[in-house]
Amino acid sequence: MPKFGVLASGGGCQNTGDLSVCISWTNSTLKGDFYRNSFNNSSWCKARLYIIEAGVARYKYTTTMNTIGHYPIATEPTSGSGTAATEVDVYTCADSFIQATFSPSQIYP
Repeated sequence: MPKFGVLASGGGCQNTGDLSVCISWTNSTLKGDFYRNSFNNSSWCKARLYIIEAGVARYKYTTTMNTIGHYPIATEPTSGSGTAATEVDVYTCADSFIQATFSPSQIYP
């Protein structure tokens, strides 16, 4: 009988209205990104993206949130199995923290 590997589960995007935060796993690599869906929150200026793997938040980049739409994909290599998520922290232009938004959990084999 053929033996099949375990597939990853979960992941995808969490839509909070103004922000969608996403994660996926393929070829032993986590991929995290986000979308800004509107300009309803005019105080939003910067975003910091982290990939959280095995309970450790790994900083990936900071970007200015000056457009509606997709922001860059960050990657994190994996080995073994685990659970991960993407975190996007939003700040004002003066670096005052506004909110943290998370993707759904990604389970990978």
